[in-house]
Amino acid sequence: MDILLETFRDPTAEVKLSRKDIKSFLVEIFVAGTDTSSAAMQWAMGHLINNPQIFKKLREEINSVVGPNRLVKESDIPNLPYLRAVIKETLRLHPSGPLIIRECVED
Repeated sequence: MDILLETFRDPTAEVKLSRKDIKSFLVEIFVAGTDTSSAAMQWAMGHLINNPQIFKKLREEINSVVGPNRLVKESDIPNLPYLRAVIKETLRLHPSGPLIIRECVED
């Protein structure tokens, strides 16, 4: 953001930015970030719905650690290994950046 504002204010900059350009750029960044998060959540929920035994196990872990009367807090995450595994598996199956090429470097 600082670089955008510096470029906007610099009369000698090679690229001229308007306020509209900066707003558009920031909206794109925000949308890209929320889009990948929502897609990951949709995949996770889809897998949990299609695998009720996994959903049940996850629900049991959350209820045992967090309880049924409050939401999961960030401080609870270290105590929820199954939840972390579900999230990691979802991201493994459906990575946010599908164009990232993964290559095995050793057997």
